[in-house]
Amino acid sequence: MADLYVQDFGADPNRIYIFGASMGGDGVWHIVKDYPDYFAAAMAASGAYRGMGVPDLGSTPLLCTKGTREGNYSKYVQMIDDIRLLGGEVNFQPLEGCDHRSAIDNAFTSERIAWVLSHQR
Repeated sequence: MADLYVQDFGADPNRIYIFGASMGGDGVWHIVKDYPDYFAAAMAASGAYRGMGVPDLGSTPLLCTKGTREGNYSKYVQMIDDIRLLGGEVNFQPLEGCDHRSAIDNAFTSERIAWVLSHQR
């Protein structure tokens, strides 16, 4: 789909981004894993990577948020640490005291969106 916008409407192929929350955040992890060098940056809010092992994010910078009261929080933090050990750029911002619903409500701040949009491929 994004290639259509590049071809037909002149979208900048170096500034394609992906955002998602909850199940959409799960999708962000999987799409970035499947297309590791396609997006300039991505944001996954309260999404989980439910695959085997640590995803190869290639060169895609990822900003992710998760509420400290959401399920599997410690496993999520461990995955972030493992991605960083492999050289991935992950800007992880825990949302203190937030459960799933409040974490989603508080995820998409202008500062976080600006961080994502500041990247180019």
